[in-house]
Amino acid sequence: LDNNQLKGLPSEIFSKNTWLSVLLLNNNQLKNLPSSIFSNNNRLAWL
Repeated sequence: LDNNQLKGLPSEIFSKNTWLSVLLLNNNQLKNLPSSIFSNNNRLAWL
């Protein structure tokens, strides 16, 4: 998903940390973050 698509998803899918990550990091950087930052739903969104 790109940023515009992410903004269209229900906010409850994402934790506050994930929203900060979306704003600050690109996809390659996100893949390098520890998986523990993301809930199962968020990990599905990145696959």
